[in-house]
Amino acid sequence: MKRTTARACVIAMLKKSEGDPKILHTWASFAKALGKTYDNDKNLANCQIKKRARKRVEREIHNYFSDNEIMKIQTEQKQKNISFYESVEWRKVRYNVLRKYGGKCQLCGRSYKENGVVIHVDHIKPRSKYPELELDENNLQILCSDCNLGKLASDEIDWR
Repeated sequence: MKRTTARACVIAMLKKSEGDPKILHTWASFAKALGKTYDNDKNLANCQIKKRARKRVEREIHNYFSDNEIMKIQTEQKQKNISFYESVEWRKVRYNVLRKYGGKCQLCGRSYKENGVVIHVDHIKPRSKYPELELDENNLQILCSDCNLGKLASDEIDWR
């Protein structure tokens, strides 16, 4: 299970709880596993699930949600992600960044015109950890598909 799915499940659980003490008690174990204090949904969305706690969180999620509910939450997450990349706002920002940096990979220098590589506009600080920076041009860089796919979400190196 992906971390984003786990976070989305926790948020869904809290929204469904409506003050139910049993559910809030279950949340307490999530909070401990997440290693964070819950203030609101936005704070929770930025939580990082520690690797050693991941299995425990997944067990808790499977105790609370059926497989169908988890699949529904995963589908909603995917649709949210797709709708972002199809949004007018993202397309405008993406176009501006491509114009600004000339459409060349800022790591290896290859381009579609010269080398036929696919070019990606990459979030330096990933959307999953920093949703508030998703449309910030200062958080975007141009990478070819090979360089971007080799870069992990945990790698926040600015190649500009």
